[in-house]
Amino acid sequence: MGLQAFAISCQLLHNVNYASDGKGLIVLDVFGTIFDLLSECVMSMVVLMLANGWYTRFKTYDLDDGMETYAPLFLLVVMLHVVFGALSFID
Repeated sequence: MGLQAFAISCQLLHNVNYASDGKGLIVLDVFGTIFDLLSECVMSMVVLMLANGWYTRFKTYDLDDGMETYAPLFLLVVMLHVVFGALSFID
């Protein structure tokens, strides 16, 4: 939630500067997008873990076995988010 709050703050400051001078701060726009994508990736990982039943067996959770399951899915989610984030800046 901290990543999402920081992303919203960056986007808000960018939009306020854009409204005042018509240019905005591109650095805030980029940081807002990056942190928004990171937040979405973390949320996707949590949903994947919950869908796999992690919550019902979290006391006996083996990190090594979980990484074999979650690492490829999480990397796929990250790659898709990076592609979508990059496409948002291409005109």
